[in-house]
Amino acid sequence: MLTRKEFEDLWKEFAKAAPKCAIPNYDEYQQSENMFEDYLDIFRGVNTRNQRSNGNNKWYYEHPFFNGEKSKLDKRPCIKYIMIGEARPIAKTPMFNACGGDENNTYFYNITHVKQTNWLKEPFLAFYPAPWVKPSCPIDKIDILLQLASQGYILIDLFPFAINYTSTIRKKINRLGLTNYFYANYLDVKLSELCKLKCDNHDKKPIIAFSGPATTHHFLAHQIINGAIILNPCFDIFGQPNCFATIPVLAVPVVPAAVPVVPALIPPIPSSTTPWVPIANLLNGVYANSGFKKAPFYRCECWDASFVAGPRSLFIRNAFDLP
Repeated sequence: MLTRKEFEDLWKEFAKAAPKCAIPNYDEYQQSENMFEDYLDIFRGVNTRNQRSNGNNKWYYEHPFFNGEKSKLDKRPCIKYIMIGEARPIAKTPMFNACGGDENNTYFYNITHVKQTNWLKEPFLAFYPAPWVKPSCPIDKIDILLQLASQGYILIDLFPFAINYTSTIRKKINRLGLTNYFYANYLDVKLSELCKLKCDNHDKKPIIAFSGPATTHHFLAHQIINGAIILNPCFDIFGQPNCFATIPVLAVPVVPAAVPVVPALIPPIPSSTTPWVPIANLLNGVYANSGFKKAPFYRCECWDASFVAGPRSLFIRNAFDLP
């Protein structure tokens, strides 16, 4: 977890993109990160709240994944699948229902946030094909998160700031080198910590995929595949291009001449019941527009603005090489 100074120093870097907002609230960040740490405790097999600080505040709720010091999962899981998002959503005014579920907020790791979100629904469907039942109460959300943890699934973000990200901001952070900066100086630090919780007896490295908007996440995938960003050696990524899709020029860095991008075949059908069906000039939310540049679409990207405005279970299964 970032200290207040580390948080503020990262904001000074991010502010170079002129986001037109004040620095986000550090206390909100700290509480959100503690909720994430609660989830990581499932993989640690230990309730670490006594080792952590929640500032001067009381804990927001009892540890949702432990009964005292005993985990609610009989078998401690290990990390196999890591989804990289953009940032947690900006908190809205809560709207609590009769059982304490907040129907107006969607933060993945907050057990009270039960508004429909594809960042919760679609990963669940990737591992547990239908039926999906939206959580209504915190106890429902706890059960869903425990099921995802049992599969080895983790969601982390590229940025620690809950702000309103726009296409303009995303393009700026790409041009200014801030996407690369946060990958190296924030995200990779978190990945190194997650590496400690990978499976020791598993024959595969944990797999990384991207769930955020193409402007940023296609950029990241392209940088990794072409060596501009070095993937942490603890992890793997299915980054070969599936095909060529048409995307805005600013979303794609110049490909070094020495490392050409070669189009590959569409990957095997990930399931017999839901086949991979590419749509002409439209794939995973990467829209075709006249005059825009052709670029590879990578298997590690899960965003599908054309279908669910977020990650889609079909693409998640494909990115994680699930049956």
